[in-house]
Amino acid sequence: MYGPTGLGILYAKKKWLEELPPYQGGGGMIGEVKKEGITYGDLPNKYEAGTMQTAQVIAFDESIKFLNKIGIENISKHENEVLMYGEEILRKNNSVKLIGNPKKKGGVLSFTIDGIHPHDIATILDEDGVAIRAGHHCCQILHDKLGLSATARASLGIYNTKEDFDILDKAINKTKKIFK
Repeated sequence: MYGPTGLGILYAKKKWLEELPPYQGGGGMIGEVKKEGITYGDLPNKYEAGTMQTAQVIAFDESIKFLNKIGIENISKHENEVLMYGEEILRKNNSVKLIGNPKKKGGVLSFTIDGIHPHDIATILDEDGVAIRAGHHCCQILHDKLGLSATARASLGIYNTKEDFDILDKAINKTKKIFK
């Protein structure tokens, strides 16, 4: 949502929020602490451990305004156009293997390059100003099932263009030359 890190929203039925205990404690969420036990504040304070992240909340409000101004449909259309272009470019690049081909895609392309570890790919691309992620991407079990030590991942958003994938492709070709 183009917002700050370290901030989340808990959305649940009130009945469950009243019944379930918080997973962490501290700050204004505490009603009373006694030898016999602890009581929590009323909702939503029951789940507000520690100091509220005021700056992140304000920034998140701006993120929501940003999304509303552009429009989710416009963002989705733009991301899909750029994603399809990126997929086409990477499929044409020898040695690049795209991982997965779901019918419904988000703005992410995971890939490998024959003979080059994804961490090396990310390091060399970074030297050319191309930022990607490399690793397990919180799905090590899937990587194990696919027989992959890791993957490289190019993510995109409203701020990306088709030219960014041309630059990525050029940087990938440079990476391949370095490892030959």
